[in-house]
Amino acid sequence: AKKARNLQHKEYMTTAYENVQAYLPKGTNQRLKDAANFEGMSKRAYLMSAIENRLEITKNLRKNS
Repeated sequence: AKKARNLQHKEYMTTAYENVQAYLPKGTNQRLKDAANFEGMSKRAYLMSAIENRLEITKNLRKNS
C-alpha cells in the first residue's frame, strides 16, 4: 500500500509541478528561510510569491514599452 501511495504521489508531482534547481551563494538559503518565517510563510510559498511578483512587473514593463 505504501509503494502505491508513493507511486501515486510521484505521478501527481510530475504532472502538476516542474522542478527547478538553482545554485545560490552560500547563506542565501538561510536568508530565504528567515525572510519566509518573518512573513509567516513556507520557503516555497515565499519564493513563489517573489517570483510571481517579479513576473507581473516584467509583464507590465513589456506591455508599456
